[in-house]
Amino acid sequence: MTLLPFIPESPRWYIQHGGQIDKARASLRRVRETEQDVEDEVLIIREALEFEKEAISSSYTALWKDRSVRKRLLLAFVLNVGQQLTGQGTLNTYSTAIYKKVFTSSSQIALINALNATFGILFTLNAVWTVDRFGRKALLVVGALGMAVCMLIVTEVGLQTPTLHGGSKSHSVGIAIVFLLFFFSFFYKPSWGATTWIWTAEVFSMNVRAQAVGMSSQMQNVANSIFQQFFPTFLKNCG
Repeated sequence: MTLLPFIPESPRWYIQHGGQIDKARASLRRVRETEQDVEDEVLIIREALEFEKEAISSSYTALWKDRSVRKRLLLAFVLNVGQQLTGQGTLNTYSTAIYKKVFTSSSQIALINALNATFGILFTLNAVWTVDRFGRKALLVVGALGMAVCMLIVTEVGLQTPTLHGGSKSHSVGIAIVFLLFFFSFFYKPSWGATTWIWTAEVFSMNVRAQAVGMSSQMQNVANSIFQQFFPTFLKNCG
């Protein structure tokens, strides 16, 4: 917070609001090595802003007029809702309640949650080298299959192993379930976790991208809100 007042506005913002070219140049000089680099980027920014004024629509009606855009928007809606249907968001929110079905120790559950957050960052980094090497579609398919297998095995382990007094599972069963849920995260993070955002941003043309990406990503919030409202009831009745 103390450093935020010292952060300059972006050069694009300066040029877009009042054509403050000198301030834009001053901002660029902090990150560019030569004056020529500064001038080149100022020119690029001005050309981009002019193009956007002429080519980019500010109306949401453009999303429905073109059949191709409508189809892509529908696919983006399905993909973003599907991201929440994987259950990862619900798993993160209710992880403590879920792990209480397996473990009795609060310290163990806290450690598992911390490890899950740490590994989640590492698993997401896999998208950096996999998304362009294998393609978006392949990652989504492999991720979905991997997550499905993990959930099926977790279900079988939970149903086929005895429940101890107090409603928890044995320590070895608990470790196995945690390992499977971490493996689930391994498949989710670089595929449906990261690739969904990349695909959504890439599939739309420039003239409708801002509106389409905004609506598509908002579908995640709508779906997540619905699923998380019903999950406590599901967990209580189905365990």
